[in-house]
Amino acid sequence: AARKKPYFLFFNFMDTHLPYRPRHPYIREFLRSAPDRGVDRKLALKFTTDEINTKKAANELYPRMTAADWNWLGRFYDSNIRALDEQIGAMLARLKNRGLLGNTVIVVTADHGEFFGEGGIGGHLHSSMSDAGLRIPLIVWGPGLLTPGRIGRAVSQVDLFPSLLKLAGQEAAVGNDGSAG
Repeated sequence: AARKKPYFLFFNFMDTHLPYRPRHPYIREFLRSAPDRGVDRKLALKFTTDEINTKKAANELYPRMTAADWNWLGRFYDSNIRALDEQIGAMLARLKNRGLLGNTVIVVTADHGEFFGEGGIGGHLHSSMSDAGLRIPLIVWGPGLLTPGRIGRAVSQVDLFPSLLKLAGQEAAVGNDGSAG
């Protein structure tokens, strides 16, 4: 709290990557919206274990997945996102309790999306330029620095670091072309 210079703190959460281990108590809530009729539970549950630890292992199973399997498996992923949301909330509460939230810029984003049967593929260990892989969250919050709102057009993460430097008052670290330099 006494630190006068800006600092950068990076958290890399892997909770939403394969395997999609169901998170309690959230999994019950999400599975209610996806009945298991027609689901090959044995196949879908393989994606919740360490058995799915390579692109090859996952790719061998994807062609066997039905729409019902993908929908059901998506609920496990949703429970992971919900648990991660709670972890981020707890971190923000700790920052607030220490008096650090008022002068902190928070960014929540991802490096890729996840596929659940779109185009017959799953996960993220492949190359695709479709929305499932490209559409990711980008939430930037800074009290008194940013006007709350929603941007409806596509943006690029390439602009994120120079933008954060500017918000931190480090304009000199941003080159004339807008890049960090």
